[in-house]
Amino acid sequence: MPRRFHHSRFDTGFTLLEICIVLLLVMMLMAVAIPSVRGVLEGNQSRNSFNNFDELVQDAHTRAISEHRTYVLIWSPKKVILRPDEPTNQAEAEGLRELEIAKDDVLNLFLPASLAQRQGKITAAIWTFWPVGVCEPATIQYKGKLGKWKATYNPFTVQAEANYD
Repeated sequence: MPRRFHHSRFDTGFTLLEICIVLLLVMMLMAVAIPSVRGVLEGNQSRNSFNNFDELVQDAHTRAISEHRTYVLIWSPKKVILRPDEPTNQAEAEGLRELEIAKDDVLNLFLPASLAQRQGKITAAIWTFWPVGVCEPATIQYKGKLGKWKATYNPFTVQAEANYD
């Protein structure tokens, strides 16, 4: 006589309805989690962008103190160049270090103590770092493909207070 299989109430299989409910819950969790992860990644890009700029600022500050010379960051719409205020050779005149500004990015410099600025915004300017360890007070704003940030530099410590959007 052939054996018959009996189904018990405690089958280990899942019904189609149960699988659909689990998939729906997983999709809902992903819909909530993905924007959060994207925000974290974009925040990291903004911080990296600021850190690259801040390295240039700290380099200007360190060189000014260690070499007992005035250094400047020369601002233009396409790049920021680090060089001595009074270069002694062609290499120094061309710049010791530079930070490229991408085509669609905007990096604005605001020098509140400057007499030369118009309406607070300067698109081509010079930010000065003196050998005594101070710099002009400045605020820098970045907006581009890596996010947005704003940094205000303390003229006495040359440390930035940065805000990321």
